[in-house]
This record gives sequence, C-alpha cells and structure tokens, in this order.
Amino acid sequence: MIAERIDFEGSYKELEQAALGVLSGTAQEPAMAWLRELGQHVEHVIGEADLTAVARWSARVDRLVANLPADGLGEMARGYLTATLHQLDRSAATLAQRRDVEQRAEIALGVRDRVLDLVARRPRIRSGEIAEELQIATSQASRALRELQQRGQVFLAEAHASDHDQRVHRYVAASTAHATAA
Repeated sequence: MIAERIDFEGSYKELEQAALGVLSGTAQEPAMAWLRELGQHVEHVIGEADLTAVARWSARVDRLVANLPADGLGEMARGYLTATLHQLDRSAATLAQRRDVEQRAEIALGVRDRVLDLVARRPRIRSGEIAEELQIATSQASRALRELQQRGQVFLAEAHASDHDQRVHRYVAASTAHATAA
C-alpha cells in the first residue's frame, strides 16, 4: 500500500512531493490509490473531531490543490481534492459552531452561578442591582434570574411596604428562603 511509504502527517513539503511524484506519471491506478489513502486519512482526521487538526488539513489540501499541475492526473486529482477540501471545510464549520455553543454555555453557567451567589448573599435584590454589582448587562441578569427561577433556585420575594412601584421584582435564593422559614 502507498500509505506505508507516505507519512501523511509529515511536513507539507513531503506531502506535496509525494503527490507530485505520484501524479506526474501517466499511470492512473497509483494516483487513485494515493488519493484514496489520503481521503481515508482525512476521514480519520475528521472523525477525531479536533478543530485544529481539521483546519490544518483544510489548509494543506487547499495549498496542494493550488500547487498541482493543470494537466493529466493533476487535473483529475484537483477535482478529488476539491471535494475533500469541501468536506474538511464543512467539518471545520460544524466543529467551530459546536465549540462556540459550548463556550457560550460555559459563560452562561458562570453568570448564573454568580447571580445565584449574589442573590443568596443579598436577599431581596433587584435585577438592576445584580447587573450593576456583577458588571453585566441587565438582560443577562434577567435571563439568569429567569433560568434560576425555572430551576427553583430563586424565587420572587413578596412585595414590601417600601416598594413604591409594584412592578419592581426582588429576588430571594431558595436556600435563603428555606433557612429563614425554618
């Protein structure tokens, strides 16, 4: 098999030299075997779901496509490698989106934890006060409070005589509410 002679994880220059060596001949079968093995290697890289590796291979294949000869087997390989490049790019986009969603979830979890901690330390706090104290947007504080309420970790406090505006919502942590009720 060709893969025994070619280290696909070697330098780009080694990859390019191997490709040009196989594609400069007139025999189509060795070129197709090399392309299939390269395709299998790329599928393995994609299967590992490592964004850095996928992006690296996308750049390698893109550069290889640009450096192939425009005649004979080079033209045939260009079509195959272009399809491989599209596959790599789609995988990179999917992995980047997944990473972004995970990062946003981590950030949201951190905001919820900080809001819950503040509400536990300062019962009857308003969302605007939370936002100001934590230096976050009011919408972030409101979203965190809504999620914490849905989970039963935070409750709306009863209106107090000092609240002149009945639209003002004050919050109490469930742990604080249970401690004062006991």
